[in-house]
Amino acid sequence: MKIKIYPLLTILITLLCFSACEKDPLAETTAQRHKKTIVLMGDEAGGWGDPYDPCGQANAINTMVSNSVISDQHDQILERMAQDHANEYGVDRKLQSIGANTYVNSSVHVGSGTHYPISFTWNSTAGYTISSSHGHPDDVPPSPADATVLAAQFNNTQFQNASESEKQVYKDNASLITITATHQYVITVTDWEIIQAKRASFEQNQLYYNELYQEYASEYVLQLGGDYEQAGTYALLKMYGDCINVYASTINSTDFIPQRIYANSVLSIPCN
Repeated sequence: MKIKIYPLLTILITLLCFSACEKDPLAETTAQRHKKTIVLMGDEAGGWGDPYDPCGQANAINTMVSNSVISDQHDQILERMAQDHANEYGVDRKLQSIGANTYVNSSVHVGSGTHYPISFTWNSTAGYTISSSHGHPDDVPPSPADATVLAAQFNNTQFQNASESEKQVYKDNASLITITATHQYVITVTDWEIIQAKRASFEQNQLYYNELYQEYASEYVLQLGGDYEQAGTYALLKMYGDCINVYASTINSTDFIPQRIYANSVLSIPCN
């Protein structure tokens, strides 16, 4: 989902409003399925590895995104974005079975206007959803909806009835990739209890969290300048940095770098 970050005049108005009313941010069909081998997130047996080792995760992400199937999917998303600025396009990645890194053959398709809804499934017929990529044609980074959407799988009845070992496969490998014209962002989860609580809160009051995201991004632009993508990353980390990792790379690179807030500024933390 994309969130528009407004120019300076609107920023000033927004800040005046929120200084008085800020709240607590915590308060394809079966016939299309074919075997397609993709490098699973760092290998299914180990998944992303230690979520508190961002450089270890970054190396796994670099391997995953450099896979030719995923790279081709991202190229298709970029092509669709260039042709259609009104809609989001994306693709979901679903395991054909638990225990092997073969995927349902999914194609890039249009979402619902400015929102790309992930099709969460957890069965041997439709596949086991563990990852998704989508584009933001207006070049803004991941939104609050994007930051929390991986927790939506826990609302799936079939997933709720899955074994603990199957649920762990999802937790170890879940990722959300957002693509702009200039950057790619990958979100992984560090704390599933917190992200589930924040997803539930977001679903109850989406307008508030989207406006809070705008407020934080606007503050960043006013105080430090910088571009809107950096400002949006700051807002995302300020709201969800206690339960997610965010990685960024330029659009033609597979060198993903952890993003952190330090002294109220967004910094890329090099791993090499």
